[in-house]
Amino acid sequence: MLTLQQAYDYTSGMEGKELWAYFDTKGFKTVGVGCNMDAVGCKDLFKALGIDYVKVYNKVIPLTEEQSMNLFKATFDDRMSKLPKVVVNFSELSDNRQLALFDLSMAGMKVVSQFHDMLIAIRIEDWNAAAYHLLDSKWAKDVKSHRANSDAELLRKG
Repeated sequence: MLTLQQAYDYTSGMEGKELWAYFDTKGFKTVGVGCNMDAVGCKDLFKALGIDYVKVYNKVIPLTEEQSMNLFKATFDDRMSKLPKVVVNFSELSDNRQLALFDLSMAGMKVVSQFHDMLIAIRIEDWNAAAYHLLDSKWAKDVKSHRANSDAELLRKG
């Protein structure tokens, strides 16, 4: 089963980690390891973790390293509870395949659920087709080619 540390190491390498809020390439206010501050529920998450959302959002203060990791852990826990509902055989997949799907889920669970052909390929364990459908997507064109290619390779090779 994919661990928090595996997910953090991989995703922070792809997303980067910024303690000060910034606008990402799509214009979303982001902080930490890919935390979209404008996402539904983000303000509540900050409050639950004792982080001053307004001050971080307005760049009055940065996150601490601990706060950044706590935000990532909350995202990790959320996605790991939701991915098995979208990917029927998620718990049976290798750590690397779970990692590729977790990384994709950083774009949102709605994005993952829109990969119908990829999800079918995963269900029947056709890893070349799964990788193909991941790369043949708007998401793959939106993210750096290195990230999409890395995720596809994780799916393909397991």
